[in-house]
Amino acid sequence: MLSSVKEMKEPLSQNLETLQNELQNNRDTIPVSQRHATTLKMEADRLDRMLGETRIVSENAVAAGTAYQNIADALDDAMNSAEKAKNNAENATLIVIKYLKCCI
Repeated sequence: MLSSVKEMKEPLSQNLETLQNELQNNRDTIPVSQRHATTLKMEADRLDRMLGETRIVSENAVAAGTAYQNIADALDDAMNSAEKAKNNAENATLIVIKYLKCCI
């Protein structure tokens, strides 16, 4: 049994050494990873601010386009109303002229 324990000791020692080396390597990468995460967070914040600014600009552009459309629609309505008023005035004039010819 002692020989069997001695036979297992060598591979276990090698495995332990490998794991200790990997642990040390990983310890060295933690600060690098943290700095990288911080850099990524700062970049994400910067992009978020840019998106916010772009959103405001696009909202202003959409509002301007909507206002332009509302003005164009109001002008169309005004032109239609003016045309109807002109037609009504012409019809009223014809009625008055017919009345004057008939009754005077």
